[in-house]
Amino acid sequence: MVDDNQLNRLRNIAAPAPGTDAKARAFEAAMRAYDLGEKTSPAAQGTAKGLRLTERAQKLWSEIMQKKLFATPAIAGLVALPIAGYATIYMLQE
Repeated sequence: MVDDNQLNRLRNIAAPAPGTDAKARAFEAAMRAYDLGEKTSPAAQGTAKGLRLTERAQKLWSEIMQKKLFATPAIAGLVALPIAGYATIYMLQE
């Protein structure tokens, strides 16, 4: 187990200075790794990317609005039916 004294000693140690050509070697190694990864990356597979959340919400909202148009005549009929019933009863009583 590491105690605070050991950590404090490590904290106070100065980092060694990099070599004169260390940056150039690191850069070259990174470029080689990038080039190698670029050449060996497999082709993309699978289906197309799914819709984003905003696109899904917009699609859902659009579908709901379209279905509402189908329900409008039924709702209008349900509202008109009691009115017509009351009007009929009123006319029959006179």
